[in-house]
Amino acid sequence: MKRLLALLLTAGLTIGLTGCGPEQGEHSSQESSGVESSSPELSLPEQSYDSVEEMPDFYVQVLMMYGAAEDPETQELHPLHVSLFYGDGWKDGSELTAGDAYCWFLSFVNDLPQEEKEERYASPLGENQGWFFPEEELESTMSAWFEGVTPEQFRADSNFYDAEHHGYRSISGPGIGIQPRLELGEVRSDGDLRIIPVFMDYESGEDRRMELTIRISPDQKSYQFVSWLPAESQNI
Repeated sequence: MKRLLALLLTAGLTIGLTGCGPEQGEHSSQESSGVESSSPELSLPEQSYDSVEEMPDFYVQVLMMYGAAEDPETQELHPLHVSLFYGDGWKDGSELTAGDAYCWFLSFVNDLPQEEKEERYASPLGENQGWFFPEEELESTMSAWFEGVTPEQFRADSNFYDAEHHGYRSISGPGIGIQPRLELGEVRSDGDLRIIPVFMDYESGEDRRMELTIRISPDQKSYQFVSWLPAESQNI
């Protein structure tokens, strides 16, 4: 569902839709023979919507697009192992780093079959070097989903950006430990902004209260992430 929503929102289809975690490295990949970066075709729902907010469970889908996954048995939401839900947050797109972009893009392609990821994102540095994301694909996707980001801010970080191979590589990091359960609070509106309270509930009791802000486009057909910050009051 997440990948279908992504294609609908970014492609402008006629049906009416168009802080990285502690772990920054993930998986290993096989050597690639080189494939095009076009997205696979998917069948589209017949129903159209005048606004993205009319879509079923829209704000749940927003959290999944940001980097959450739903447990198929309990229907509970949890951050993916590599996700922007971790960390202290960011107040605007200019604060996002190449590491943040790499982590979010990894969550963005999480639903791809393993074999397809190995073909599309194998590292040019050889086997067991992690995923490698072409600059054009990562940067254009980040610009589509995050307000105020630029390729220059990501390419400035040589720890992630590989100028020779024109893409972004991973570096390894520690594990993340126990993942929190995510719960939605009552969404607030401020003009075209939607402030989404997110309760991050840990079994240890060290809960966090954050707010994910998105901006709905003027035509109501898409949105962008604007900020991810601690809630003004931890009692929301």
